Amino acid sequence: MASDDGSKSWRVEKEESGTKLLNFLQNKLGKEISLRKLKQALEQNLCHVNRRVEHFASTVVGWGDEVEFALDKMVFKTSRKSLIPPAILYEDEDFLLIDKPSGISSEDKALLEILKSMGTRPELALAHRLDKETSGVLAFTKTACAKEALYKLFKERKVSKRYNAIVAGIPGKMYGRIDNFLGKIADYEGQNLWGAVEPEKGMRAVTDWKCINRGKNSTFIACSPLTGRTHQIRVHLASIGHPILGDMLYNKLKNPPYLPSRCLLHAAEMGFEHPFTGNQLVTISALPADFGEAAAVLGLKIGLS
Repeated sequence: MASDDGSKSWRVEKEESGTKLLNFLQNKLGKEISLRKLKQALEQNLCHVNRRVEHFASTVVGWGDEVEFALDKMVFKTSRKSLIPPAILYEDEDFLLIDKPSGISSEDKALLEILKSMGTRPELALAHRLDKETSGVLAFTKTACAKEALYKLFKERKVSKRYNAIVAGIPGKMYGRIDNFLGKIADYEGQNLWGAVEPEKGMRAVTDWKCINRGKNSTFIACSPLTGRTHQIRVHLASIGHPILGDMLYNKLKNPPYLPSRCLLHAAEMGFEHPFTGNQLVTISALPADFGEAAAVLGLKIGLS
């Protein structure tokens, strides 16, 4: 059934009970939308089951469930061909640090080619990774010597990093440290899920965090990871009951205070001693617009800190 606002809704019939949500939507919409685009729509919080947002494609619908789908609000991700060159935060003959937008993979070949084409950077190489949805400071090396030197600094934990996030709820204290072992615990839609495991089954992960500003039902937080494990900050914040808003993998809250279109995690700052000049290099990325939009809705004060 179509509504006046362009959305569609259905009541799950008895014979449809037990169907996965993604398959249910595909059956209802036919070839109108591809599976890939349907998954994007779920990530954008455009589907409700019994008036609650549902973003897991594997969710099973039951007889009598009401499924609503905001077809008219679908926004498809930008293709590589229209990739806009990112802002350069710092560059010298050894290093290039950019302001990576959300939605672009750190390992996107198109991103690397664009950066190479913007200057004399034939040996440009990615120095570390950010999750696709994470925005902020991303470092590249421009020579083999620089690559080896920065790798050594990362290995020796001499690179400082600070992230900002907006999380659900209000922590009971102003700051803390999460120190445990992380490993793969499950698989969801082709993505590995990480979580706390026994020491022999994972790698040590340490994150310092502090509250910058508290709102009514959300908090603006700064995090400093002392290790660099996959999804570390996302897993750690979720483990203390305060998942990052928009995190579709680790936010298990049925009714979060705000539903952004991506995980609100931002790599705000990176610092290290330049291996060839000895100067302290600190690069800062301003908070992107979607943080401000979320803060306005939540009544939350934010800012780099």
